[in-house]
Amino acid sequence: MNTLQLELDAGGAVRPLEFAVRRMVNVGYAGRDQAAVRAHIDELAEQGVPPPPSVPLCIPVASRNITLDGEIEIWPCRNSGEAEVVFFLSGKDIFVGVGSDHTDRELEALSIEKSKQICPNVASRRVWRFEEVKLRWDQLMLMSFVAPEPAAAFEPYQCSPLSALLPPRVLLDHVLSHGKAAACDGLVVYSGTVPVLGHPVRDAARFRCELHDETARRMLVCEYSIKQL
Repeated sequence: MNTLQLELDAGGAVRPLEFAVRRMVNVGYAGRDQAAVRAHIDELAEQGVPPPPSVPLCIPVASRNITLDGEIEIWPCRNSGEAEVVFFLSGKDIFVGVGSDHTDRELEALSIEKSKQICPNVASRRVWRFEEVKLRWDQLMLMSFVAPEPAAAFEPYQCSPLSALLPPRVLLDHVLSHGKAAACDGLVVYSGTVPVLGHPVRDAARFRCELHDETARRMLVCEYSIKQL
């Protein structure tokens, strides 16, 4: 079993949190504006990316395919990170992190599911309790940055409030409807991502994503470098 050594930031106090991953699901096409999602699917189809079998799309990923490390290894390919909220379900508790659903863009043209399953999911070590942020959820800001070369500075890549994504309960209920309810303990869910800022999806040597809670003046960070085998 893959056990993650997380850090829980609860009201400003940080303590260790051990989380055993039993099941993991990556959600795709999870925008709140589903008409815009359909338009995006049509755009991707013109680029040769097959449409998903369902929307939102739930992709099962091996439970060992999540890491907190600062470097990932992938097969040589066109690839990119995606900023996402990461939900960790433990009994009645829900913890929130930020992470990246790294994707093989060449394989995506053949199979969306396989393009996610072949690359690692990366997550922040620090997490929050969902209960602490649920009332201001839509105001939380999800951002990402890319560095095209190892020594290059980060450039803005994504920036959007979480109001752009499906509400958490809608998203999680959708995921749980695709599996046994008892399997929610130890479940990790990646929320789906937000659009990039005005330019195509692109490769990077380093990727960084952040989740900002301006009310509490805090943020979660996930940053890693990409090593091609």
